[in-house]
Order: sequence, then C-alpha cells, then structure tokens
Amino acid sequence: MSDLKQFALFAFNDCYPSGGWGDFVDSFDTIEEAAAHGKTLPRDIRSIIDLRTGEDVTPESIW
Repeated sequence: MSDLKQFALFAFNDCYPSGGWGDFVDSFDTIEEAAAHGKTLPRDIRSIIDLRTGEDVTPESIW
C-alpha cells in the first residue's frame, strides 16, 4: 500500500460492515476524487474522512 493521502474513503453494505479500517477502500488527494471513486462502488454506505482533522467530510452528492 502506498502512503496515505489526506482523504480516506470507507465503504460497506449496511448489513455487513467490517468495521473501522476493515471498510477502508483507498485514500485520495481531494474530496472530489474520493467521492467520484465512491460512487462507482456497489455499497450502501460511503464515508470520506479527512485524515488531518479526523472529520467526516462526506458530501451529500456521494449518495
């Protein structure tokens, strides 16, 4: 795995979450890149976390 970038994408199906880093998909330089990749995943839940602040920065457009 390469170095983590600022925005981490997590995705899982509502009834089968792995939990924590088990749902980690990849990290991205921008929220937009993470959201675009998240939209391609067949998952119920997608979250983008800013690894610098720890905040959930998931845009509503990812749904």
